[in-house]
Amino acid sequence: MVKISNLTELLSPAYEHRFAVLACNVRHPLIMQACLDAAFQVNSPLILQISESEHVYCDWSFSNFAAHATEKIAYFTGKYGYQIPVGLHVDHVQKNDELVLQALQAGFRSGLLDLSMLPDAENHARCKSMIEKVHALGASLEVEQGAIGFAKDLPHTTQEIEKLYTTVEHAIAMVEAVHPDALAIAVGNGHGTYTETPHIGFKRIREIADALTSYKIPLVLHGGSGLSSMFKQAVTSGINKVNYATELTNILFKNLPEDLLSKMNTAANEKKVDLRKVIGMFKIEINEISQERKKLLHDDTVTQIVEVLSVLGSTNTSNFY
Repeated sequence: MVKISNLTELLSPAYEHRFAVLACNVRHPLIMQACLDAAFQVNSPLILQISESEHVYCDWSFSNFAAHATEKIAYFTGKYGYQIPVGLHVDHVQKNDELVLQALQAGFRSGLLDLSMLPDAENHARCKSMIEKVHALGASLEVEQGAIGFAKDLPHTTQEIEKLYTTVEHAIAMVEAVHPDALAIAVGNGHGTYTETPHIGFKRIREIADALTSYKIPLVLHGGSGLSSMFKQAVTSGINKVNYATELTNILFKNLPEDLLSKMNTAANEKKVDLRKVIGMFKIEINEISQERKKLLHDDTVTQIVEVLSVLGSTNTSNFY
């Protein structure tokens, strides 16, 4: 029987033994399969996640996502002869709080209720209400303190970036009010592609981690694509979960036939959206690419993920679970 782990089960050993668990935003089944294969190869825990917006534009329902993940976990368990801890997580629920519960009912075991753009009092109150419901289902909730936007929108000066950092005081207030299972913080990170060398506040991570020692709250770093060279320092500073999306999608695009990629670009331009937001429109065509291209996509993704897992220190950690 396939076991899906919640965030507490996945991150408590990472917190205790000072490593980080990779959380892959998988926008297509081919990406999911490769990420799982990589984690099984090096005996590492893994989180598979999809956000509130992604499940719409990727045309991937929570129930189908969970069913496909369960099927692939069972396959690789049989292939490799052992299990690894795997979580299913709904990322960045912002518009409809109840979507967290819908994902849990579909087979997910954790979610992020991201109300970081709201006043602290409302963020705290709604997250506290949700965590009571989530815990009643034996699941886990991540919350966010300090809005994490897009990498391309980050300020150009270090001084301005540092103004956006989550403060120690705000982090403590969030944890005391909500008692979350994981806390995502803003430390100069952003979603998507970084247009300049990121200025990550490792000192701030350490300050927040130290201030929350008595709570043993794992910290989460969003916007991991483009930060691989900084992961080791992030983990040393106190990060226990790293989100990773853009580089995986870029590998997918790199391995698509030119004519298909051209059609997707045309559709994206017509809709005036980013290329990733038409993946769902072309999911059948992507599924039908040649076996040769599928193998290249798979191998490229596995290589990338294995490298990241190694830097995060999560390889061969099954004895901690």
